[in-house]
Amino acid sequence: MVFSAGKTRFATAMKNARDLLKETKSQLPIDICRVAGLLGYAVEEAEIRWSGYVAANENVIVVKRSDIGTRKRFTIAHEIGHLLWRKACELSVKEKRLFKGRVCSEEEIIANKLATELLMPMPEFQKALQGYRHPSFWVVNDIAHLFGVSFTACARRITEHPDVLGFVYLYEIYENRMREYDLRAKKGYSTGNKLRFLTPPFDVVRKCLQHCLHISATWSGEIRFQKDEDQIRIPSVGKVKTNGHQTCVTLLGWRYLDSPVVSTMQANQLVAF
Repeated sequence: MVFSAGKTRFATAMKNARDLLKETKSQLPIDICRVAGLLGYAVEEAEIRWSGYVAANENVIVVKRSDIGTRKRFTIAHEIGHLLWRKACELSVKEKRLFKGRVCSEEEIIANKLATELLMPMPEFQKALQGYRHPSFWVVNDIAHLFGVSFTACARRITEHPDVLGFVYLYEIYENRMREYDLRAKKGYSTGNKLRFLTPPFDVVRKCLQHCLHISATWSGEIRFQKDEDQIRIPSVGKVKTNGHQTCVTLLGWRYLDSPVVSTMQANQLVAF
């Protein structure tokens, strides 16, 4: 979401990002270092505390050497986003450092949006998802590999697809002092952030967990959501990952808008979460 910064400047920055992609011919995965080069910036790796920053005086984007490849690619794209935004605002480019995983300002949000478009241009992303009417983890992993991004980044991009209602939620299950199990939401994205569970999330996660632990590695079915005045069922999948004392559950789903919307009366008859 673009706040006080103004839609015109954001549109200018986005147009500049897409113009850069045209020069790379949008070959996948996008050569993000080449995109930086088109702006006159080199990319270097170093042992730094932050994920990355722009050394403006040296025309260099510096990224953390020990980060995984997909993280480095996003960091480079994010810093390019800063350059494009500041150019659109006619601001000078100063050295900028970014804490890993921390988004705390309007400019950081905008830089992330520009980075997403640079790495996963929506026209190419729509083509990659085309034909997949039902969600699966292997589809998201394959598309993520095609674009050179992480699973979570790819799943979140699905929620931004203009013809799709989608979501991805990551939960952590842990035991509290009363030796009862509690649920903690780690990450969650949905189309316009407007989807609301009709069933309490804990009940959905618990059923998914029971299925994955006792029946098969992946749960598949439908989850009911409220969106505005409509109740909608979305084809969904879930999986469980256990690492020592930590258990994480991922829920993922999407449906195209041309699928019929379920009315309130019909929704009550559904055998779904």
